[in-house]
Amino acid sequence: MVAIELPAPEVLWGPAPIDWCEPNRPSVNPFGVEELHNTWSNLMYVIVGILMFREYVYSMPAHKRDPIYFSFCINTIMTGITSGWFHATLIFIAQKSDEFFENAAVVSLMYFHVMPRNPSRPASGRYFIFSAHLTALALGVILIPELFCEVHLITVVLVCFGKALGSIKSTVDDETLKVKIISIFNKSFVAAGLSFALWIIDFVFCSPLVAKFYLHAFFWHFGTAFALFWGGKGSLELGIAMQAKDKATEGSYKSS
Repeated sequence: MVAIELPAPEVLWGPAPIDWCEPNRPSVNPFGVEELHNTWSNLMYVIVGILMFREYVYSMPAHKRDPIYFSFCINTIMTGITSGWFHATLIFIAQKSDEFFENAAVVSLMYFHVMPRNPSRPASGRYFIFSAHLTALALGVILIPELFCEVHLITVVLVCFGKALGSIKSTVDDETLKVKIISIFNKSFVAAGLSFALWIIDFVFCSPLVAKFYLHAFFWHFGTAFALFWGGKGSLELGIAMQAKDKATEGSYKSS
């Protein structure tokens, strides 16, 4: 049975129940952080979020931009900031913040595909459902972590990939473009899968030997950052293709 319990303030600001395989050595690094490599490696998320934000602005006209894609970029940046905070301090509230933003980044991409922007329909319902999901996520990572951390993350990732591939097959007519976009999503899927496998090794099979490889820093952080990059890039390419098809369909409807 899932236990639901609101943590007390001293618990929120106290030690996190999770400690990763990298040794905690705040006294032997110049920054005094608990896990040095697990901390600085989060810069990859910040870089990816900024790159995708820039690419979206430059590739999409202002009147066609989707706030939910911007949410993906911002949540990716915040994943880097809060994950860095968590690994530097190993406090509970930092862990929960990290878990929220990493889930929120993928949730944003999922809604970008599951409920794509449509100027002909009111956007209020779409944003309400999206906001409600994020609100439930914020509460869930604290109150029901058994469901709203890894289980929720994996489920959303699979839904996101499934919906994206379905949209590619039904929307993109040009075979060359279709192969290109599928290839981008394949890179994201492989990076995510390998990263998760090494995350499990670091977490479940931690030993002095495993600790030497810094799997969480150099494979989970770097790998999932690349997965978010390719997932964001593939989503952007698909979004542009879908808008082009909608425009062509609208033009042919008006001409007929």
